[in-house]
Amino acid sequence: MEIIKYNFKKIDNEKLVSLLKNKFNTSGIDANFTISHDQIFCQIPKETVKNTIKLLKTDKDLKFDYIKCITGVDYREYLEVVYSLYSFDNNYSLNVKVKIDAQNPEIDSITDIFWSADWFEREIWEFFGINFKGHKNLKTFLLPGDVDYHPLLKSFEIKREERKYERPEVFE
Repeated sequence: MEIIKYNFKKIDNEKLVSLLKNKFNTSGIDANFTISHDQIFCQIPKETVKNTIKLLKTDKDLKFDYIKCITGVDYREYLEVVYSLYSFDNNYSLNVKVKIDAQNPEIDSITDIFWSADWFEREIWEFFGINFKGHKNLKTFLLPGDVDYHPLLKSFEIKREERKYERPEVFE
């Protein structure tokens, strides 16, 4: 592995938004951009999540090659998945937000684009109940394996119950 001297690059968020709008328009991706607290947020339709993430990673001018975080949010009326991406080459940071229907919470998995999305998607599935279509290993790894609830949903009610702990055979 080669060690490269890193030089901090100051980023003009307005220029980055302009570049992103250009790339998205060329690719036929509908997106709304906002800047808040020096962070860029991009709202996209859930049907375009794979194409958008793939474009952000593979485009020679963007090179978003790292997922800082993927998280879920419950707004009661709808759910949301937020992808926080970073480009080491360009010092770009971007948050991609995708609204999901609370009655049918599913979205395409991006594990075939970023293998590191695996645990993030499993955690969101486990705690919010959002199904990631195409994910090959959606199973619990933080909650006990026999639970049938999603504790980070606002509709979740805390109930006191006695449970016998059953040790899992193998930690995955």
